[in-house]
Amino acid sequence: MKVIVGVAAAVLWVTGAQAADVKIERLLPGYMCEQLTLTAADARDVTLQVLAREAPSRQSPIVGYTPMIVAVRAPEHRVNGFVEALWPTGRTVWIPADVLEPYHSLSLPNTRCAPALLSNGLVGEQMSPSSGQ
Repeated sequence: MKVIVGVAAAVLWVTGAQAADVKIERLLPGYMCEQLTLTAADARDVTLQVLAREAPSRQSPIVGYTPMIVAVRAPEHRVNGFVEALWPTGRTVWIPADVLEPYHSLSLPNTRCAPALLSNGLVGEQMSPSSGQ
């Protein structure tokens, strides 16, 4: 089975030769993939930024900008309109619930996404074909 490793924001921290060495150590039970709910126009807007926060509050300090695919607690843990998620470093962050939806691929509709711990210590995704669903 061919497996693709997604590393969301972590890709920026790894150079070409190092990226080839990144492997999946293990899947992360208790987490599932969700993605930002972007329209085609949103996806082209480089100024669009979804903020991840330290706590489930708009007044909480900002951790950074949410990557397109995130690992969220399964079942989804919502507090004050935010969803608990994992940052690529493994840190818990909170993302506005109204900008997330279950992961799906329009170009490869049978692709399954599973959050994973990578050999470089970061959180990423394992993308693989689903088994006939």
